[in-house]
Amino acid sequence: MFIGVDVGGTTIKTLLLAENEIIAFETEPNVTTSEKSVLESIEKAISKIISKKDMGKVEAIGLSIAGQVDSQNGILINAPNMPLKSFNFNKYFKEKYGKECFVDNDVNCAAIAESSLYPVNTTQIFIFLGTGIGGAAMINGKMLRGANNLAMEIGHMTHIDGGHQCGCGKRGCYEAYAGGKSLNRLYQEATGTTEYMNIIKIEDGALNGDKHASKIFNEAIHALSALTNDLITIFNPDYIIFGGGVIEHSKTILDSIKGYLKSNIRFANLSDIKFKESVFKDRSNAYGAILGYIRKHI
Repeated sequence: MFIGVDVGGTTIKTLLLAENEIIAFETEPNVTTSEKSVLESIEKAISKIISKKDMGKVEAIGLSIAGQVDSQNGILINAPNMPLKSFNFNKYFKEKYGKECFVDNDVNCAAIAESSLYPVNTTQIFIFLGTGIGGAAMINGKMLRGANNLAMEIGHMTHIDGGHQCGCGKRGCYEAYAGGKSLNRLYQEATGTTEYMNIIKIEDGALNGDKHASKIFNEAIHALSALTNDLITIFNPDYIIFGGGVIEHSKTILDSIKGYLKSNIRFANLSDIKFKESVFKDRSNAYGAILGYIRKHI
């Protein structure tokens, strides 16, 4: 039996895996006022998924968390939306529950989960759309991590030099044109509204003739399409898997990207690439954290 924990900036999702079946799934608010409050939120989330009596049956805990992670040592180096820095989750879970753990970046965990559905001897590119833009690559069953575990930060590649301000501090990143947080800011600046406008609301506005929404949404589609095209040029993938709540609820994004690629793809045959959507959806991060442990230790 394994516990998977997905720690997000506002919500913690937990699942219980037994005999390769997800037998329970719960959500819990994440109180991010301090390091202590985050840890208490994690503990509360785990207590919802399993009783103290049954904790002895658990072999290990997998943790997915947004931020830079040293997955070899189970250390969260930095989390942009939580007051945690250089925190050793491996030590924490051993001391708190007596359990081994696996810790990885949320996007990597989602990619581990989704990659389990496809042949190992393939190249798979993952694009996850939400507040920002996350990416991952699995090549012949191995995660592309880079020297500092920072490979595939695709949202912060440059789309337009000197363009829109990005939350990372640079200008012109893909995320500044197609990340949910940036799109909300662009729409509010253009219209003066204080309503939070996620990408799905902006898409609906564009489909219903809102000129501001149309301009912003079309720029987002172009950015996502160009990014996908560049990734195809670099990796020549067998599969491209799109995930995140945006893809799950959008009416047009994936078809629009395919339409762009049909006319602009370079050095590859579009018909050879298999486009897929996330299957595990909101459970992918927690499930992938468990699979990460299993692949590493079993």
